[in-house]
Amino acid sequence: MVVSAYISTIDRQSMGTFLTILAGVCVFVIGQVLVKLVIDPVQQLKVAISLTANTLLKHRAKITNATPIDDVSEAVKSHAADLISKAALVSFYPVTEWLFGLPSKAKIKEAAQQLNLIGYGLLGAAQQHENSVDFNGKKTNWAIQNTIATDEVERLLGVETSFQGKRRK
Repeated sequence: MVVSAYISTIDRQSMGTFLTILAGVCVFVIGQVLVKLVIDPVQQLKVAISLTANTLLKHRAKITNATPIDDVSEAVKSHAADLISKAALVSFYPVTEWLFGLPSKAKIKEAAQQLNLIGYGLLGAAQQHENSVDFNGKKTNWAIQNTIATDEVERLLGVETSFQGKRRK
């Protein structure tokens, strides 16, 4: 009787230890899934937004003066694609948008469109085409168009794209 009570006590202690370890492993696994499915993609999107602002700030004068520079054009268009693809990775977007203060997917898409417009306006070939005799459409004032588009990206993504410290709405 005493031996069976002793074994029963050991079994309960072992079971309690096992359940404690199992609960710890489950909490760890759930935490890692949460990190990989939610937090990492949100972090990647925020980095993409920051890098976009960095490029627009770094090349602000070239962009707003519509200086044809194909490298900057490609960088800006690459940021547009990054924003769309990184936003697609974020799970439970409506919740994470609210929780982490992210721009809506519609705003990200619109910002990407504005970035593509800026990228096109910086292409030397696009500006040469508008200045050629074959062009019969209305010429675009790329300096004004790029300035407007850059300000729109600032408003849509909630980041600074100018050193003037404009207030975002």
